[in-house]
Amino acid sequence: MNGHRLADRRRKWALTGSTLVFLLAGAACSGGDNTDQDVGAATEDVQAEHNGQSVGSPLCATSEEAARVQEFYAETRPGAVLPIPGRKLNLVESKVASGLSPQHAVGVDGTPERLAEIWRSVDAWGEETNVRAVVSIDGWHPFDFPSKTPVTQEKHSAGFYDVYADGGKGVHIHLKPEDIKLIYAANLPGTDGSATRSVNLYDSDGRLVLGVYASKAGNADFDAAAVEGFSGSWDVIASMPRACARESVEG
Repeated sequence: MNGHRLADRRRKWALTGSTLVFLLAGAACSGGDNTDQDVGAATEDVQAEHNGQSVGSPLCATSEEAARVQEFYAETRPGAVLPIPGRKLNLVESKVASGLSPQHAVGVDGTPERLAEIWRSVDAWGEETNVRAVVSIDGWHPFDFPSKTPVTQEKHSAGFYDVYADGGKGVHIHLKPEDIKLIYAANLPGTDGSATRSVNLYDSDGRLVLGVYASKAGNADFDAAAVEGFSGSWDVIASMPRACARESVEG
């Protein structure tokens, strides 16, 4: 499928020393130079009754797709990280996230202002907190690696929202705010009392740009500060107008 080809993607990677740099939307690597651009400065004008992306959006799960997603989590692999049902069910990941039941996921339309507010809540997890970061070059081949929390930088590269880990010694992620179309938090219980908790950003094709995982079901090796911080991020997202609003297929 043409949409899955690497040539169709608008992302570039650069690896310099121990620093992995992730660029969204094909910008050239700036070599670390920042500008004073404040991508969150504009005032967001959102009608109070706005409910975000509709179920008819290609980014949102249909009722049938939501039923398949929820059945997968209930019967096949409870607590699985979001890319897994995407591959098994042949769904872009935004449809997996939006197909989850309301108690397991909250999501909003992406705007530069919301991205900044939500990522400030991720900053609050703590810059020394251990997480798992998941990024993808095409939405189907995720890179999953340990990281400190990628935190908002004081200055941003022109046109981007920059988040760096480990005081700049870890991953450098440059997000293009206008290409972040959906933002979801997911809390997926496993079978042993553990849970997979993540905040995820999706592009205009519904593909994963970045996921930050506070914990994974079945894995006791997680940072308690990340789990506590995730709760705050969930609350921030839940307070915003809901994307992909749909009656629960469970009801």
